[in-house]
Amino acid sequence: MPGIDSLITNSLSKEIKNRLDKKVLHQIERKLFIKNGLSIRQSMMDFEKFDNVLKEFLGSGSQDLEKLCINQIYAVNGFEKNNVLVQIKNPNLIKFIMNCLGDEEIVKILDVPINQSYSSSEIQVKTKVPKSSLYRKIKMLVTNGLLVKTKTVVSGSKKVDEYQTIFNRLTINYQARGLEMTCHVDKKIFEDSSIVNVQKRFT
Repeated sequence: MPGIDSLITNSLSKEIKNRLDKKVLHQIERKLFIKNGLSIRQSMMDFEKFDNVLKEFLGSGSQDLEKLCINQIYAVNGFEKNNVLVQIKNPNLIKFIMNCLGDEEIVKILDVPINQSYSSSEIQVKTKVPKSSLYRKIKMLVTNGLLVKTKTVVSGSKKVDEYQTIFNRLTINYQARGLEMTCHVDKKIFEDSSIVNVQKRFT
């Protein structure tokens, strides 16, 4: 399970690329591909591999860069029962989530597997979203991290994936400086993140 990695991969990889010297960026991209067959964006899903390559070029400064970039994307604002309160700070990520919430079918899909995982067929039964649209939107939501594949079960002779919404609750406040968004993320989902596990070394 990728934790919150899929949700922040695009934003974090762009933030890192923007803060690296172009020559160093090219060298890191080349080393990542030779060593792991990964682009910077792909390595966000297995953050330790990126972290190891970055250390080869920046040494102890790699941690400072990672910490700076991650802090531009999200911050942990506390804990509530079995949830981690994650403030989304990146404007493009906030915009993406808001756009998703503006889609009635996506909202129906996200509403079902809160706190509990369901298969796509179970979600379809509960939401009545047409199958073609449902499968396409579930794929998009998994790719972009708002849905997480939690397990694969055997149903008859078939393997069936089950999904859970990454947040149990979403709080949006309108401030003078813009929208403030906090995701109440299931603690287990949050701690499964490769980015979070590397980030633990910062403290």
